[in-house]
Amino acid sequence: MRYTFILTLLLLSCTQPKPLTQQELEAHQAEVEAWYTERITNLKAPNGWLNLIGLHWLEPGMNTFGSDSGNALIFPQGKIGSHAGYFLVKDNVVTLVVNKGLVATVDQDTITSKVIFHPDSARALQVQAGDLRWNIIKRDTKLGVRLRDDKADALKTFTEIERYPVSADYRIEATLERGDSTRTIEITNVLGQTTPQRSPGTLVFEYKNQTYRLDALEEGDQLFIIFADATSGTETYGAGRYMYAKKPTGNGKVILDFNKSYNPPCVFTSHATCPLPPRYQPCWRDTQTTRSCRSNESGHLRDGSNPTSGQAMVRYLILFLETGLFLGLLSIAIAGTSKYGQRIGDRVGRHCIPIVLRYF
Repeated sequence: MRYTFILTLLLLSCTQPKPLTQQELEAHQAEVEAWYTERITNLKAPNGWLNLIGLHWLEPGMNTFGSDSGNALIFPQGKIGSHAGYFLVKDNVVTLVVNKGLVATVDQDTITSKVIFHPDSARALQVQAGDLRWNIIKRDTKLGVRLRDDKADALKTFTEIERYPVSADYRIEATLERGDSTRTIEITNVLGQTTPQRSPGTLVFEYKNQTYRLDALEEGDQLFIIFADATSGTETYGAGRYMYAKKPTGNGKVILDFNKSYNPPCVFTSHATCPLPPRYQPCWRDTQTTRSCRSNESGHLRDGSNPTSGQAMVRYLILFLETGLFLGLLSIAIAGTSKYGQRIGDRVGRHCIPIVLRYF
């Protein structure tokens, strides 16, 4: 009996992580704060999300652009000429042709005509014209112009991200259950496009004596996790949050630090193409632990203000795509663009719709 007791203690000591010391707690706090500072810097960076002001999808053939409303792609007034040029799309290759009077550069070289996107290109070329800067992105079969303004208003008005206090309780050890080398999971973005993406396996962890599972995606030497929880659409962003974690070395153990989970780009701009959590991947739904699996960033929007019309429509387009026509439209109708309507619409979409769809 004595030996059984000793063996039990040994097993518990091996399977349960040790509580952090005061020194380790302080180091963790400093680590998360440094991460947050870097995140703010990245949001404000030249290729961050705060200066993104447009996303224009291209059609095959000629796509004219400029500030005049008669163009296929309408750029901001006062930032570019009325008829600035055109994008020529042929066989997934995009050629930019600029009209006389527009000074456009690529890598500081002035251009009049240049291939700015080729499917075999290693990098996306960026075109600069005054304060405006753009490049071509590809989403599934669609090609689009991602437009930035280096003097965007959001860069001046942005201050901070509303977030929860740092807590070591949400630094959790998980085990990666590796899947088949060919395993993929279906990921849908806000455009409604669904693509299979490589998944190295499922992260399994315990919290308050319950076991939870999160499928992970693979990005270089890191795992990428998209998740939602009971706070989604109420305290946190309705379309879920993101988190990175280092890949395990030999023992399959992974540290999931939910203090470093963060809001998708769609929180900051309606011109991003954010991936959504897999429909089967809520982290946990226990209303008694509503902040479990939380994002460290808690606000619907970056400054806690009411959403713009564009941001609200993106949010409820997500609900529409996830949950079906009738109740998706009902969510949009209820939500409008106010903060309180947004919460009601989220709850209709998140709680009522899954129950209804169960019977169809």
